[in-house]
Amino acid sequence: MEAAIEAEDEDRADRLQDEAYRLGEELSEAQAQLMTWNDTVKAAAGAVVTLDHDGKPDIFCNLFEHYNVNNSVLFLSSSAKKGLLVKKVAEFWRTGC
Repeated sequence: MEAAIEAEDEDRADRLQDEAYRLGEELSEAQAQLMTWNDTVKAAAGAVVTLDHDGKPDIFCNLFEHYNVNNSVLFLSSSAKKGLLVKKVAEFWRTGC
C-alpha cells in the first residue's frame, strides 16, 4: 500500500485500503466467534465483570465443558489489541469432583 501511495497510484492505494479494511472486519468476526459459547455452557457459566482503571471491563468467568470439568478464564481490557475490548490473558482448567 505504501508503494502505491509513494507512486501516487491513488486507485491502487484505495483498493488496497479497502481490502485491508475488509480483512480487518473478517478478523474481528473470527475473533468474536472464538469467544462464543453454546447455550449449555452459557447456562452453567458465571462471570464477574469489573471496570478497570481505563474505564473498560475486565471479565473473570467460569465455563463448563462437562459436569466435572471447569474452565476459569480471565479477560483484561488493558491487554486488548487496538479495536478489541478485551484479551484472554489467563486460563485454568480443573477436572474432578
